[in-house]
Amino acid sequence: MLNARDERTIAWLIEQVGFDAVQQACEKIAGNRKLYPTNLAKVLGLSIPESVVITPSSEVHDRISELLTLLSGWRK
Repeated sequence: MLNARDERTIAWLIEQVGFDAVQQACEKIAGNRKLYPTNLAKVLGLSIPESVVITPSSEVHDRISELLTLLSGWRK
């Protein structure tokens, strides 16, 4: 997994079809395609809803705060 959105998407896929089906989809990825959640959804015949893809504003605000704290240390 690459980020929080991928984590939410994988969790949603597992909720929809179960862990075993997602694991089997990993084995069915054709060619050089990566095991991205969007590719897994295609193999499973699912469309990921926007509510899963869009990062909640609370997570965005937390991440911005973390970055600002990090950047403020560099200015000194």
